[in-house]
Amino acid sequence: MIHQPEELYELMEIAHKNGIQVACHAIGDGAIQLFTDTVERLQKKLPKKDIRHRVIHCQITDHKLLERIAGLNICVDAQPSFVSTDYKIVEDRVGKEKARTSYAWKTMLGLGIPVGFGSDCPVENIDPFAGLYAAVTRMDLDGNPEGGWNPQEKLTIEEALRMYTMGSAYVCRKEHKIGSIEAGKYADMIVLDKNPLEIKAEELPKLKVLYTVVNGIVRGVNC
Repeated sequence: MIHQPEELYELMEIAHKNGIQVACHAIGDGAIQLFTDTVERLQKKLPKKDIRHRVIHCQITDHKLLERIAGLNICVDAQPSFVSTDYKIVEDRVGKEKARTSYAWKTMLGLGIPVGFGSDCPVENIDPFAGLYAAVTRMDLDGNPEGGWNPQEKLTIEEALRMYTMGSAYVCRKEHKIGSIEAGKYADMIVLDKNPLEIKAEELPKLKVLYTVVNGIVRGVNC
């Protein structure tokens, strides 16, 4: 841990009192539990319903811990590409049962936990299409493991796209500015060569960006 429990509480209390969202990196269940305990303690002392403290990564979990996260309205900032690289080592590190309940984005959605997706670049590939592929298939780019790792946690392409767009906007408390194409929001978007809703999952990493638009201005053509 970078911060001991009381030190973490004191830091987060300053942010919480001032309505500042805390984003905490936590991969293992011990770190995630400490963050959850701290948020719970703060909410009991000074309830703030929509502050949206968020845990980044949130990988090694179980159902009980995720239920607590859901009950506290903690947001999750996850990176689907980790599945493609981590599936080979997780069971050896944390055991079969814990591995089965980890990287559990489908379960998170079912519990109503707000989830946003990113890349964790430069640790992982910045390519969002590789991330979409990992979220939908739970496999690496070579198609392993067959059938996907913990396939019960596979997302639909619609769910994965929403987590990359509206999901990420919500967990950053910017859903009124970004995340969807509608009046009053920044015109930030890309135009693809194919519709991701109409292609096979194995084609997702091959998607190409034709145009990039930032705040209504075309920034890149034939990228």
